[in-house]
Amino acid sequence: MDQQWQKFFTDLLNFLTVNLIIFGFVGNFFCFKIFLTKALRMHPISLFFRIICIFDSIMLINALSYLISEEFNLNLPILNDFFCKFQSYLTYANGPISPWLMVVLSFDRFMSIAFPKRFNFLFQFKFQVFIIGAVVAFNYIYYSFMIWNTVLVAGKYKNQSKNLRTYCQIIDMPEKFN
Repeated sequence: MDQQWQKFFTDLLNFLTVNLIIFGFVGNFFCFKIFLTKALRMHPISLFFRIICIFDSIMLINALSYLISEEFNLNLPILNDFFCKFQSYLTYANGPISPWLMVVLSFDRFMSIAFPKRFNFLFQFKFQVFIIGAVVAFNYIYYSFMIWNTVLVAGKYKNQSKNLRTYCQIIDMPEKFN
């Protein structure tokens, strides 16, 4: 009976995950298109939301890749060491970008409401591109250790008693990530 429930919940989780990924892509696509319309294109928050849609879509692709590797045993990162390092790096580096951009966006909106005429440079397109670039560059540099600390490993995966398989593993994780 326990195995039936476990299979049921695993199937339910996979179904919900696939639907979340599909609706996420559709929502990101429409959000991106809406913020490209003439009415919103030049609004100060438009650029932030378009970039957030892009990075959220990248994370959905990572989630889809993980789901495919788990369910269909079609694991792209094990093709070679480069794919293993690249996927781990992108997952860790791109994940925090959307939340940090939301923090910057919230600060931007606070400044525009609290001090409407005082910090005009904050609302300029070039400054916003600079801030977005700084957030992205910081994350890519901050998580660069993933490039050197991810390796392919052959062995039992997640303490399962299934057959041996090859998988990506992070080695020598810095103390702050443990």
